[in-house]
Formats: sequence, structure tokens, C-alpha cells
Amino acid sequence: MGPVAKEERVSLKGGVAVFCDSATFPSDAYLANLPPSVGVAVRIHPHLSNQSQDTLDDWIGLLKYLVGKEHVVGFGGIGLDLMEPDKDWHHQFQLVDWLLTALEQRHVLVIHCHGMPGD
Repeated sequence: MGPVAKEERVSLKGGVAVFCDSATFPSDAYLANLPPSVGVAVRIHPHLSNQSQDTLDDWIGLLKYLVGKEHVVGFGGIGLDLMEPDKDWHHQFQLVDWLLTALEQRHVLVIHCHGMPGD
């Protein structure tokens, strides 16, 4: 490695931080201190969709609150993880259905899909 050639350099203008664990979702204070060039995406990993309904309701309520914030620009990594047991797939489909209804036109949707073993 060495210095990057001038024609290969990039100029970073901003970024997106992805939060995938409800325990570490950004606070209002964190969001308020972000520069305008930094966005946030939030998600619930598909394999967590089989949690209790109370837990999911709490997470979904928090997501619904966060997507209303200006700095939250997307849902990162919603989708299906078919590496999980097929008995849990319906939970993943239900979660995707809810999350899609919460999106606004300004949000980017990041799809997360894992095929079945052997795909």
C-alpha cells in the first residue's frame, strides 16, 4: 500500500449510520447533534421477528417514532432470512408488511435477504 493516486481519490460528502439493534437506536440528542450530511437508517433484523409480541410492539413503536425524525433517512436491512427455521418465516413476512407501511417517500429501503441453505 502507499499513497492513493490523485485520480483515485474520493471526496466524502456525508454518510449513513445503520442501527440494527433496538438497544442502540439513536436518541433524540444523538440525532440532534448530527451534521446535515449524515443520515441514519434503522432496522430490526429479520431473525428477531420471532420475539414476543410485546417486544415487537415496543421495537415497532420506537421505529415508528424514529422514522418521523429528519435525520432518519431509511430502513436498513428489512427482509427475509430464510436461513432461519421455516416455522418462523411468517413472523418475518408480518414484520416486513408492517415496516413497508411505515415508509415515507423520502426513505431509502434497504432489502436484506438470505436464501435457504443450499441456495
